[in-house]
Amino acid sequence: MNRTRGSAPLILLTAAAVLPLTGCGNDDDRMWELSQEITEASRELVEADAEARKEIVEIHRDLQEERAGLDRQHEELEAERREIATQRHRDPLIAHALLTTGLIVGGLLPLAIAFLLLRQHLSLSDNDRLTDVLIGEITAANSPLLSAERGNRRLQSPDKTVEPEGDGKSDGERPSEAG
Repeated sequence: MNRTRGSAPLILLTAAAVLPLTGCGNDDDRMWELSQEITEASRELVEADAEARKEIVEIHRDLQEERAGLDRQHEELEAERREIATQRHRDPLIAHALLTTGLIVGGLLPLAIAFLLLRQHLSLSDNDRLTDVLIGEITAANSPLLSAERGNRRLQSPDKTVEPEGDGKSDGERPSEAG
């Protein structure tokens, strides 16, 4: 590119230096030849300049494409950086929420179990409660519901009882002590 621009003035200087040395014999012919040489040199200069401009335009286009590619890569990196920053902000919040939820569930679980047990206990019918109280009273060692002779009786089988010796009365015939 620089060689072409530098050669045009060199050709003009050479033509200007050679013209006076050739003599004045046929000035018109020489002027014609010199004019042709200058025209040829000018045409070569214009062609070289056009070629240089094409190269500059191609180089400029390549630079624009590279710059566009770099801008695209920069935007991708910036989007990825924003996504990572958002994730870094969001992850501790999620972990804290999970931990808090676990603690709340851990604290409410015993309360839920106690509620279920109380509900079951409160849902017993009056007959069930009465049965529980009577069983507790009958099985107690010093139960007021049983007679003092309870200690003298022994169970033979689940439906028969052994009578104490010398009494001869059955359980149905005994007078009630409670009433």
